[in-house]
Amino acid sequence: MWLVWGLYWVARSRHVKATARKEPLSSRLAHAVPLTLAVIVLAVPRTGIPWLDVRIWPFSDLVYWLGALASTRRLRPSVDAPTSRPDGR
Repeated sequence: MWLVWGLYWVARSRHVKATARKEPLSSRLAHAVPLTLAVIVLAVPRTGIPWLDVRIWPFSDLVYWLGALASTRRLRPSVDAPTSRPDGR
């Protein structure tokens, strides 16, 4: 699901105007560093930090599909955003 979403945004980004201004490096790093750390924590099965290794929800098909549904619902607005306009056109 996330791979398809990423490919969709890469494909859509080819047909947009050039950026009007560049974001400062410090501002980009303020977003990129926490995001990178989050990806690492989610990708590594055991972090070595006890409170990060605790499973909050039991592992089951129901929990898996509820998580997939919640992710899909949160991705929907970002897929609709490039095609919808405030003036309704």
